[in-house]
Amino acid sequence: MKLIVICNKNTASTNIGKALKSNYSELPDSVKILELDADILDLDKYKKKFDELKPEIIIVLSSHASKANVDSFSVHPTGNFDTNDLGGNKTELSIAPALYLRTGLIGIHKHAKRRGCMEYQITIEATHHSPTFNYLVIFIEIGSNEKAWNDKLAADVLADVVYDLVTKKLEKGISAIGFGGNHYSPKFQKMIETQNYAFGHICPKHKLDNLNDKMILEMINKTIPKPEQAVLDWKGMNSLQRKNIIDILVRNGINWVRA
Repeated sequence: MKLIVICNKNTASTNIGKALKSNYSELPDSVKILELDADILDLDKYKKKFDELKPEIIIVLSSHASKANVDSFSVHPTGNFDTNDLGGNKTELSIAPALYLRTGLIGIHKHAKRRGCMEYQITIEATHHSPTFNYLVIFIEIGSNEKAWNDKLAADVLADVVYDLVTKKLEKGISAIGFGGNHYSPKFQKMIETQNYAFGHICPKHKLDNLNDKMILEMINKTIPKPEQAVLDWKGMNSLQRKNIIDILVRNGINWVRA
């Protein structure tokens, strides 16, 4: 079962959910909408409910917030490379659905253009925040301010994307994990858009210093499909970070490429 999660204490989540139910009144029997009286960072509290449902994929409708306050659409997997300041367990990741992330990103481009909503930036973000479930989890977000969160057209765009994710075939691609660069992963995004890549977990530069074998193997083991490559944003990390990551990858027999 594919599970779409609406958090009623989150404005964007509620509005994307309304658009989905209004624009697509009939969903396949294999799809369930779960509405929670919760905020998006409270999902760990509902682990028992998710365990009862045993979803094939969890698609969370969400807001995005940033200091830049830019209107944006984004997708990302969840988990914590070190601390758990935004919920979940420390040094633990959810399962990153690489093909869903690729299909979602490409779908945002398609539907934003179709609906005439091109003023929104489109991004894939690095792995961050809760929940840390042993399920496939993808967040689909509108950012980064109240005006955008209440923009009906933006909600319609992401409703289209979500509908496609749960009813149509996923885009195929080269499954990979990424290291380096900033939170918004522009180099990896370009590889998705132009080189047929599908990224699962992405660890940004500011989280690289404490990576060890266990954490890198978790990135690999919790990306589906199994990654064919680890991709290093060569200029998006320093030499010490680069050496540490390459040593770990080589020690564990993991294929890597530079970007």
